[in-house]
Amino acid sequence: MLFHSPEFIFGFIPLSLLGFFLLARHSHALALGWLTTASLVFYAWWNPVWLPLLLASIGLNFCAGRAIASRVGVESGRTQRAAGRARASSRTLLIGSIAANIALLVGLVVTCLGCLALIRTQTTNGNLAFLRSKVPNNPGPF
Repeated sequence: MLFHSPEFIFGFIPLSLLGFFLLARHSHALALGWLTTASLVFYAWWNPVWLPLLLASIGLNFCAGRAIASRVGVESGRTQRAAGRARASSRTLLIGSIAANIALLVGLVVTCLGCLALIRTQTTNGNLAFLRSKVPNNPGPF
């Protein structure tokens, strides 16, 4: 689903907004849950295979954010030295989280490029049997 497609403009956006505003009257937590579910549906619409990867990234970022908040949030009762250590450890967590997200994206791109190179190599050699072996009951011209 693309942002300019009729499904998005006339279907997804109105349903998402309607659900959000109706649920927000009763509970902000329900409205946020609806919005989260709608976002996951939007991203899974193109290819649901990537949904576990997205959920893993969200989970990693959520845990890192909670850990950073717990370290920085209690600075008021600490000495200046302890507060400095808390900021340094939270900075380390932030950098580690960003590095993990970048590594995830780089790994995904390298894997996709490797698959494309394999397909390109196999198709230029005229050997398409490996495609038929991966798809059950493929009556294709291979």
